[in-house]
Amino acid sequence: MKQTPENIERLIQSGYDQYMEKVDAIAKRVYTESVIPFCEKHNLDFSSKMGSYAFFHKNKLIELDRYPSQTYKDMQMILDVFVPGYDFTIGSLMPDYSPNKQ
Repeated sequence: MKQTPENIERLIQSGYDQYMEKVDAIAKRVYTESVIPFCEKHNLDFSSKMGSYAFFHKNKLIELDRYPSQTYKDMQMILDVFVPGYDFTIGSLMPDYSPNKQ
């Protein structure tokens, strides 16, 4: 089969789409299994926008790395996992969550 630019583009796009579906599934799993329980346990809101994420308590930014609890640091390490080919971390691919608004 002779390769054409269109065929190559289609193959690349198909591979990319499959990759992003897998990344989205992983992000959803981390969100469900880690972010939501963390927010509920610590009464925190989670926000993710434009390639970043943050936690808030009563509208005050919570800097996870400044808390002495290893649990907070572990959450930051999980959400800071870089997604290759995407230029963002896994934490930036999740929807907002507020335990008080659910």
